Amino acid sequence: MSDNNLSMLNVSSIVISNIRNSLCPRMIVMKKTYPIGFELFNVKTPFGIDVAYGKSYIKLEFESQTEQYLLLREIEKRLMVLQHPIPIKSCLYGTCGISALVDKNVEIFMKDTQETENILKPISSYGISRGDILDIVLELGNIYVHNNECTYKYIVKRIIKH
Repeated sequence: MSDNNLSMLNVSSIVISNIRNSLCPRMIVMKKTYPIGFELFNVKTPFGIDVAYGKSYIKLEFESQTEQYLLLREIEKRLMVLQHPIPIKSCLYGTCGISALVDKNVEIFMKDTQETENILKPISSYGISRGDILDIVLELGNIYVHNNECTYKYIVKRIIKH
């Protein structure tokens, strides 16, 4: 994984673009807008990957990574400021967790601990189970307004199981 981690994110540069009637959170970097994506390390999944209504979801907990979780809370606060006065339904839960949508084209790997060079072996979503420690690539999805309430989801693009 590269150096595109959450600690490099400048929350104040987040804006909401209206692209084809979708509200898209974007990051402004040198007068250009980009999707908001980053890597999170050593997060725990309390349940694994769940399937509901034809989509896959995962809950992630930041028990030992509170700095990463606090930055996710800052992103949500920024979205609330930008969408004021429409309330935003949070995807954060508990004291240190988030609920995320798993991308339909997600890449899932497992680190081969037998190798000295940390080779990644592809696995299926069934290889992710309760209590696994993961490195993930997240992207902030679009904001949807329904019944005068906004919702958003983080989308998991890549998973590496330890």
